[in-house]
Amino acid sequence: MIVKFLDKSSSFRLQQKWSLQTISESLNTHLITNLNEDNLEEIKENLESSGSLYVTYDHYVTPRLEPNDPRLGEQWSLNQISAFKAWSQTTGGEDLGGRIPVIAVVDDGFDSSHEDLVPNLYINQKEIPENGIDDDNNGYVDDYQGLNIISGNDVHERSFHGTAVAGILGAKGDNGIGIAGMNWKSKILLISGVETKSGVIRSADYLYNLRKRYNDTNGNEGAYIVVNNYSGGLDDEWAEDHPIWCQSYDLMGSVGILSINATTNRDINIENNGDMPSTCNSRYLLMVNSTDPNDQRFRSGYNFEYIDIGAPGVAIVSLALGDRYRAIEGTSAATPFVAGAASLLYSVQCETFYNLTLSDPAAAALTVKEAIMKGSDPIQELIGTTSSGTRLNTFGAMIQLSSLCGPEAKPLSISNISYNQQTIKVSYTADEIKVYTMDMIDRAGKTVFSSRFYAELFGEREIDIPNYLPTGIYFVRIYNSDEIVTKAILVKN
Repeated sequence: MIVKFLDKSSSFRLQQKWSLQTISESLNTHLITNLNEDNLEEIKENLESSGSLYVTYDHYVTPRLEPNDPRLGEQWSLNQISAFKAWSQTTGGEDLGGRIPVIAVVDDGFDSSHEDLVPNLYINQKEIPENGIDDDNNGYVDDYQGLNIISGNDVHERSFHGTAVAGILGAKGDNGIGIAGMNWKSKILLISGVETKSGVIRSADYLYNLRKRYNDTNGNEGAYIVVNNYSGGLDDEWAEDHPIWCQSYDLMGSVGILSINATTNRDINIENNGDMPSTCNSRYLLMVNSTDPNDQRFRSGYNFEYIDIGAPGVAIVSLALGDRYRAIEGTSAATPFVAGAASLLYSVQCETFYNLTLSDPAAAALTVKEAIMKGSDPIQELIGTTSSGTRLNTFGAMIQLSSLCGPEAKPLSISNISYNQQTIKVSYTADEIKVYTMDMIDRAGKTVFSSRFYAELFGEREIDIPNYLPTGIYFVRIYNSDEIVTKAILVKN
């Protein structure tokens, strides 16, 4: 229970009866901890009548890593797919080896100068822009900022569709502008001019060769492409009539590229009508349909054999032409959520998975696909109509991946406390992925530091506390609603 007193004499009198922890000396506010839960209301009434200006129950709050993008409040889908929880583990960027995963977005065109997209665009550093020369000898002239499949250079036709897709996946997060993409620190490779089946195949060949070159040269050439997002296709078509298109997914998968694709926006059973590439039978292809805020399937194809997972696809605010923003709907909007989640998994600090990306990139791609499908939320509407029966849960996918390399599950304990002049480091163990609170308390019972956190899924479970404390004995306490552990430390500053 939290109590604010009218004056310091009131707090002194009540210290004789209650165990008070000062949580704000300047506000004369304290926390009472040794209370009998059976008569809390009676205690609250007594406090309110004994010189207390303000009495309220203490409440658990949920930690949120929220970016400062001004239109974040319009992005309803981020809560539904547990993006905020996932961002407590990683917001993208470098993996353990310093590599930044590249996400290919294949579409008809893009606004490559959009203010919220430019910081996250992939740049081919081996190419000199606009010099008319194939500097990196990859068969394409001036593919400096992506590739227009039709023109053969990086001049992209402006299109709302591709711009919106790229924004959902990788608009720069926490930059005080517009929206937050799934991957705040992504490197998006723009592939435009894809308007035909031959364009789809040509783009796949380009991506395959870039990633293969990267693998073959130990990262000195090519690009570390891990995900390919395509929000397009052909209605009423079957894989048997488009074998080369389907084979392109196996080709890309063989070098470590997982393809995420939108199914049709028609409310049909794919088994009856067909769809491309939904009917392709590639292990390296993940097909997505769309859901609404109530987790109902929204105007999209379905079938247990051909569609893998659902993701939000209604009223999705994203980027528009000319530094503007507007909503997009359908499977085109749902697919980049899944592609963004997949790209985040490649940035987690997990040595086992990192080593797999080096030794067997194709297996790493399948591991990411499995983590997404098994770690997402079962939804009644999708059970029997998608192969996973789930709607995307980004944090759940991370929990699934953490089984490869997360800290060993052990009972809650504080294993070690160390410090230097700048930082006090608390190492802990935990057996559950839940919210914990850590307090640091001095000998007088005053809380000098408090933090709420999710147990780390990857790497060491540690918390750093700024070391601004005077010399003395301090008690570190970690707890949740079910358990509590405490350890003392002597700090000499």
